[in-house]
Amino acid sequence: MTITAEEKIKKSPDGITRRYVYYHCVRKIDVECQEPFVREEEILNQLTQVMDKIDFNKKGVFEAMNKEVEKFNKLSQAIFGKANGKQKINPNKADIKSYAKYILQDGLREEKREMLTNLRTKFILKDGKIRIKE
Repeated sequence: MTITAEEKIKKSPDGITRRYVYYHCVRKIDVECQEPFVREEEILNQLTQVMDKIDFNKKGVFEAMNKEVEKFNKLSQAIFGKANGKQKINPNKADIKSYAKYILQDGLREEKREMLTNLRTKFILKDGKIRIKE
């Protein structure tokens, strides 16, 4: 089954606009697919729970991590007026899975999507639950 994301913008009666992303079957293989739509927050939560079993494109994740450190170094220089020691990530010591969990839980929308593109593990969406494809 192939899944896709669909964004919905809803305006509540009190005038607040809310953005929701739902994942669902594209119904390409099975036009009668009855899999329910699942909210993005739930998908990301489920992914963080199985993070230890997920394989990543390590190069892509390290590039993202180094961008974050570079942003931190620039911020540090702007705030303190000097470089506070240039931080670098040692690929042999960096914990990719902890970084991935952080991004999926607290990252910006674009960061989360970028992290998802670095997943190599294949998943199945069944009964609203993510399962690792064996």
